Amino acid sequence: WGPMIGILSQVLECSNDERSIAVCLNGFVYAIRISSHSNMSLARETFLNSLAKFTYLGSIKEMKYKNIESIRTLMNIAITDGEYLGESWGAVLQCISQLSRMRMSASGLDSDESFLQSGSKETKKKDTPSKSYFARETKTDASKETEDMNSRAILEAISEQLIDQVFASSVKLSAQSLALFIEQLVAVANAEIEGDLKKGITGVTSTMAGSGHGGDDGPSIFSMQRLVEIADYNMDVRPRLVWAQVWGIMSDFFSKNGCHRNAMVSVFAVDALKQLGMKFLEKPELSEFNFQRLFLRPFLRITENPETRQEIRELVLACVDQMINTRAQNLQSGWKIFFDIITVSACDPVDKISLHALSILQGILDRNLDQLTMLIKHDVHNGEMKKAEDLSSHERKARNSNAEDFLGMCRASLSFIGTRDPKSPRPIGVSMRALCHAAIYADLIGDGRVLPPVSGTQTSDPKAAGYTYDGLDEEEALEMVLWRALFEGLADGVRSTEKKQRRRHGKLDSKRQCPGTKSHTSSPWQTVFGCSAESCATTNNSTGFP
Repeated sequence: WGPMIGILSQVLECSNDERSIAVCLNGFVYAIRISSHSNMSLARETFLNSLAKFTYLGSIKEMKYKNIESIRTLMNIAITDGEYLGESWGAVLQCISQLSRMRMSASGLDSDESFLQSGSKETKKKDTPSKSYFARETKTDASKETEDMNSRAILEAISEQLIDQVFASSVKLSAQSLALFIEQLVAVANAEIEGDLKKGITGVTSTMAGSGHGGDDGPSIFSMQRLVEIADYNMDVRPRLVWAQVWGIMSDFFSKNGCHRNAMVSVFAVDALKQLGMKFLEKPELSEFNFQRLFLRPFLRITENPETRQEIRELVLACVDQMINTRAQNLQSGWKIFFDIITVSACDPVDKISLHALSILQGILDRNLDQLTMLIKHDVHNGEMKKAEDLSSHERKARNSNAEDFLGMCRASLSFIGTRDPKSPRPIGVSMRALCHAAIYADLIGDGRVLPPVSGTQTSDPKAAGYTYDGLDEEEALEMVLWRALFEGLADGVRSTEKKQRRRHGKLDSKRQCPGTKSHTSSPWQTVFGCSAESCATTNNSTGFP
């Protein structure tokens, strides 16, 4: 391999003869093909990086015919042999990113930097001293002229369709090759956003300042947009298990950049998630899988991150509201993520955000409550509810999942009852609205419209599924899984530092009938009220309230 790359590089570097250039480029194609198909990663990487260097992308050298042909050859290799490129995709995608910048510059369009880095161009103009008409041309001016010439040559010679074809061909990649392709695209996208794409691309660092694709690159979202396109291409043609693996890579990227210090980068990341989420929710979820929960989790991670900007948290809630309004009929495991987002937003110090979250929850109760509490057909046989032992494994899992979704909705409402901060108490109207929700939930459980889980009780983790009271028999413990969330929420209201608020909570609670339709022994209620009373008494003694 050594003598081969030496002679090909030497001839391509020194010759301007079109026939010699074509022979050398064919040599690169065959060398890359043989090495990649034979899993010779070092040889493949060496030849591909050498070819990428001859594109002159990322440098300030004047492009010639052989450089343009090197770009075309690199694109064709990506389209034809992409299945075998593996980690070498990085060099190809970095070159494509530079191509997009140069095409945009030659087209006269504003670069991503102009709106991702507000005021950067004006600052540079202020820092640039005025230039006399008779001033001598500087090295920077010559570099700028060379860059502009190269950009115009790229625009005329390399079509947008060729670049699109590289990304469209991702549907032909195997699951493993697609994962490697996505990993490299994510790495390039991160480099673009940080403005350091040229580090280590072709071994040539541009010294030009102030150009749309020069040495001091600003942030860019070209690869982020392409990542959305890749997801769109592959979402419906890949098996769900394969897609889950690929989405794991993408979701980390979007979650990270949804909290980026640049507000516009965060906006684009959240908007990309919304676009993909709307498309993913076009089809109902397959049974036995929780892919909606996996797909929508980045929204929750962005909301939970303390570094997320206020406007981004507002944007996430707006996206959640839109997805619920337009795709509620297909939502299944995704409900849990939405309820968790509302629960987190309820404790947000910004009233606008917490009120928006409450309005979303109220909309769910007004329009989607029947969907969330509808008894599944397999729960009913000859007009009577099936016993737990008569359910199949799939039916038992569905029953547990429905109970978990209902509890998520309960916790979301009850999170609006407690006081966020003694110095900035929650408005009474918000807590009262949440208590009205609790009354609705109690009626639903009492009327049997929501069924308890059939297995999986535990008493140690309040946030985990099946949380119930200790010291109960199995049947009572399962039924109390639904009630405990309500009792804990009401107890949290009693523990509130606002005395007036506690009185209102107590009045509303005293008007509710004892829950449940079955006859219970005194044991479960002694356990329930014992736990709640002890918690409230402990808190009241510590705060000094009667």
